[in-house]
Amino acid sequence: MPPAAKPATGAVDGQYDPTAEETRAFVAALNDTLSQQPDAALQTVCAALVAPAVRILTALGAAKTKVDVQRWLAAERDAPGTQEDQPATAALKAAIEMAHGRVAPNVGYVIGQLWRKWQNPLRSGVNAVRHTPLTAAALTGFDEGLKRYSYGPPVSAAEELLTLIECGLVSLCTADDPAVLLEPTGWRLIEGEDGLLAPVMIDAVLANPDLEQISDPLIVTCMSEGRIRHIADGLGAHTLPDGQLANREGVGQIGISLLGRLALGSVIAPDSCMIVSDHPQYDGPKGSPRGGFRASACRAGASECPLLHRTQHTSNTTGRDHRNVWKFAPQDSA
Repeated sequence: MPPAAKPATGAVDGQYDPTAEETRAFVAALNDTLSQQPDAALQTVCAALVAPAVRILTALGAAKTKVDVQRWLAAERDAPGTQEDQPATAALKAAIEMAHGRVAPNVGYVIGQLWRKWQNPLRSGVNAVRHTPLTAAALTGFDEGLKRYSYGPPVSAAEELLTLIECGLVSLCTADDPAVLLEPTGWRLIEGEDGLLAPVMIDAVLANPDLEQISDPLIVTCMSEGRIRHIADGLGAHTLPDGQLANREGVGQIGISLLGRLALGSVIAPDSCMIVSDHPQYDGPKGSPRGGFRASACRAGASECPLLHRTQHTSNTTGRDHRNVWKFAPQDSA
């Protein structure tokens, strides 16, 4: 299914805000997962989503019950995406309507907005501590699956895509995991009774950072020397909360650190990095854990601080325009 658009306005987005009590319950659930095995950890996290989801669904006029939410989350744990059975274009239209608040949301849309709004406590509860490798992999997988709702595009982009579809310039046929056959003139995509020949193929999806598939000499050498090990099969490297790489024995190595997508599994959402700094020029939020993912404000201002630029765009975490959020932006003068 196409990623679901974020709420179109601040007023619509605010309808999905969790309460302070619900956020505390979510943080407590994340803390409980530290001592749990993968299945139990996912059940604990999902249990914290049920009450706020039911509250929001009821407030917005959706005829969904606690059992409906629990069933949706159970399916999400086992096989994310199997809850949706609409054709791709119909799903795109439905998400646009929900984003504008013109129809009641479905369970997935509500869960996705809650998950988006809880990105800061999620990252602090996973990245700043360490679960067992299998539990970390399970939480990462759950987060990746929910991104079809929590990391959707602005509604304007979804509407532009729908316009292209309705004009016949874009087709979503053969979009649901088609079989791909190599032919002399291109790739033949086959999905059920549909098929088409594509003379050009653009891989627009970042694959999971499976270290066994990495050919970079530095990574290959570090793996052969035992300086890098998987956090779990199909995921990235095992790193410690401070970013140090763990060797094949799981011990940190002072002076060797790894950040970014190749650490997926050890950290959640490594593609969206924000700064917390101990440098006196930056004034991060009180209580932010070292290595967390909250933004720091630069006292000097963007024009005088070469490491930061002000975000004028819609925030993925809140869906609103936050002009006090700063993101890392190295410049030539830095």
